[in-house]
Amino acid sequence: MKAKIISLFHYLLVFLLIIFNTSCQAKSINIVDTNNNDQIELNFYGYKTEAINVVAIEEILQAYMDKNPNITITYESVKGTEYYEILKKRLASNNYDDIFMIDEDNLQQLTNYNYFEDLSKLKTIKNFNTNSLEQMVQPDNTIPYIPTSISAFGLYCNLDLLEKHHQSVPKNNQEFMAVCQYFIEQGITPIIANNDISLKTIALAKGLYPIYQSPEKDRIIASLNQDPSILCNYLKEGYQYVKQLIDNKFIDAATTLKTEKTADDLIQFEENKNPFMLTGAWASVRVEKKFTRFKF
Repeated sequence: MKAKIISLFHYLLVFLLIIFNTSCQAKSINIVDTNNNDQIELNFYGYKTEAINVVAIEEILQAYMDKNPNITITYESVKGTEYYEILKKRLASNNYDDIFMIDEDNLQQLTNYNYFEDLSKLKTIKNFNTNSLEQMVQPDNTIPYIPTSISAFGLYCNLDLLEKHHQSVPKNNQEFMAVCQYFIEQGITPIIANNDISLKTIALAKGLYPIYQSPEKDRIIASLNQDPSILCNYLKEGYQYVKQLIDNKFIDAATTLKTEKTADDLIQFEENKNPFMLTGAWASVRVEKKFTRFKF
């Protein structure tokens, strides 16, 4: 199966694809490297329910099944918190699916129950970069999950609006601040942000980026787990930066509180009134398909 990965400034997001360790049922199936012709039926349980996501998953699974005619994979999805309620009931009854999605918190809670297959021997593991692998490998050198996707978080730029105002796409923070200040002086709020990940991600990225660039990152991360005050010191710079954006009116805080991710923010951006939007690259497909009024 071809896997995509979601990553945010060098740390993996929580959308993790888990392949079960079925040893407690006295069998183990390696679905990627299977070379036999036995008919295999697999169940895939996930929480991706939006049409665009389901279509992508089904296309990936269908492509895999086309290459492996002896394997049939059925995808079932449940939205919201009900997903984990059902998942935990299935695990408790030993009647669970072959493949399922899980977030980092639940993964840590379940790793001691022998539910997961070790995926470290899969051929596709070598396709992951070092930063991804370092976060996937467990202390015992096993890999219990494969992330479903890696993507970028970034700044969307309305190119037409920038050109209209004779402004360039900023290449660094100094240029970014200058362009934002220009639009403030024109009575335009420069940045559209949502109430979920926009500002949180900026704070995390600004604060934690030096850690992941450090040759001593493993030691530093271990210290964060031991002393939360160290984490606070790193994040302080990130939150100060976000506060600066708000204090400068580069972001409308009141509007942001009501702006839903990958929904309201895209509608605002489409209105062609703001030069920038902060969100994930996963929204780019929707923006590209939906927007016809300007280049971005």
